[in-house]
Amino acid sequence: MMNFFKFKLLFLLLIVPSLIFSQKYELGKVTVEELMQSAHPIDSSAPAAILFKKGDTKFTLNNKVDGI
Repeated sequence: MMNFFKFKLLFLLLIVPSLIFSQKYELGKVTVEELMQSAHPIDSSAPAAILFKKGDTKFTLNNKVDGI
């Protein structure tokens, strides 16, 4: 019985943070024409094209230095 409790506790400690901090992928609308392209209209020598790009960058700055 105690082994089962430890298993459940370990399971919760491993799974819950991954559910809380997991990323949500929201892709934009990509048309069928874009998917069927065999060459990029601007640069035909490009090996690939970015069909959707979304970014969010955050920085946290901590000016405190230990011992000074």
